[in-house]
Amino acid sequence: MDDDPLAERQEFHSTRVVTGWEGQRPGPEDVARRIVIFLFGLIQLVLVLRIVLRLLDADPANRIVSTILDVSSFFATPFQGILQADTVHSGGSVLDVAAILALIGWTILEVVVLAGIRLMRTQET
Repeated sequence: MDDDPLAERQEFHSTRVVTGWEGQRPGPEDVARRIVIFLFGLIQLVLVLRIVLRLLDADPANRIVSTILDVSSFFATPFQGILQADTVHSGGSVLDVAAILALIGWTILEVVVLAGIRLMRTQET
């Protein structure tokens, strides 16, 4: 019998799909966009860790916790004082409202910077 289904499958799998990205490097706009997303992602990560650690009443004497709180305070400080209460306490847990506002603020700034990069891109002809 010549109707072997495996022969058809082998032909199908030998076909090469070209996506159009082979051998191409990302342009300056893509590189800038990736760097911005990475840097703001780090800021957002540190702020989320701050919020979680303060909610869980993590020990600030711990070296890792204190480092995260110190680094994140740099990014949260500009947003302190926007609302009447920067924190909400319940037992040992603290809801860091200023850090939540900072997370929102830095995310908005990221969107604005990415929009600026998109506006500045060069038109390829």
